[in-house]
Amino acid sequence: MRPLLKRNGFTFKQLFVAHDRCAMKFGTDGILLGAWAPVAQARRVLDIGSGSALIVLLLARRKPDEVIIDAVELDADAAQQAQENVAQSPWAARIHVHAQDIAAFATDCPQRYSLIVSNPPYCPPDVDCATPQLIEEEGFFCVVLPEAVGENMIALAERDGWHLCFRIDVAE
Repeated sequence: MRPLLKRNGFTFKQLFVAHDRCAMKFGTDGILLGAWAPVAQARRVLDIGSGSALIVLLLARRKPDEVIIDAVELDADAAQQAQENVAQSPWAARIHVHAQDIAAFATDCPQRYSLIVSNPPYCPPDVDCATPQLIEEEGFFCVVLPEAVGENMIALAERDGWHLCFRIDVAE
């Protein structure tokens, strides 16, 4: 089934997600991340920079049990729209939208996550994006990045003892 765009949003299999108040509109990269991130064994999921909540809604749709999902979004308008999108979904009870910076969220966060996803805006390499570690030792971090940025991230992660489990390259 082909996804449809209507009313400044995204519709897929009875799921509508509005994004008209989000600075970063979703695209194929977010849809792919929501479709392939390994959510099957996840117990707690964190989405960093959740925007409209598209990715967490796609993940919740794929994980119909009691997995808890936290969506952290810095932009107040996007966080409000994410909350509205979540509230209209069948998974509202297990998705929590946090309107704050990820560094502030991480400071007060007592738990670790088995899956962390992010579809970040593409920043120059010299922008400091470090946050305290929130991932379980055997957890997965899934991200969508341009090829050159991804290669650099893989090298940095390997230097710090992380390893690549799987990689999907998408071309036009």
